[in-house]
Amino acid sequence: LIGFGGVWLYSAGEDSFKWNEFCQKGLMALGYDDLGNLSEFESKEQINEAIKRSDWYKKSNPSNHALANYQFVNDVSIGDIIIVKDGKHSLLGYGFVTSGYFYDDTREDFKSCRSVDWKVSGLWETKYDFVIKTLTDISSFSSKKTNDKFWFQALLTIMNNKNYNRISMEKSINQILYGPPGTGKTYAL
Repeated sequence: LIGFGGVWLYSAGEDSFKWNEFCQKGLMALGYDDLGNLSEFESKEQINEAIKRSDWYKKSNPSNHALANYQFVNDVSIGDIIIVKDGKHSLLGYGFVTSGYFYDDTREDFKSCRSVDWKVSGLWETKYDFVIKTLTDISSFSSKKTNDKFWFQALLTIMNNKNYNRISMEKSINQILYGPPGTGKTYAL
């Protein structure tokens, strides 16, 4: 593919618990809020040192967290494809990045953000083993098990194939519910 931007495999919080919110609000975000505004860091090493002083250091490898935060601010670009995963084998959807990095201090958590135009939402089980990292650049991962040149092409094909064995049906991200107050207008994505 000539002219495509980056393609990122992304987890919307631990066990993707933020996916419904992010899907509804058209954003992706990272939850390292104790680091503050990530644009104030000049390097991945500075982020790594800040993580070592935080609670994240106790949870897992600080260099993976530092890389995710650095890439989120500096390497993810407008037009890049974001593929959302859930765990090691499931896909939740994909979309295109529509904004640069911004820090939203009005949010309760996950304050480091980017706007995303989510195109597809659902739940697809795959035969692939996804990395556990929060954010991974998969732009150049070759596909050895499919006819596609790149692995991300196989993932997009799964989510765009109406005949693929999906766990749930694709739902519209934006829904308008009609009816008088108090009549039980509720929904879940």
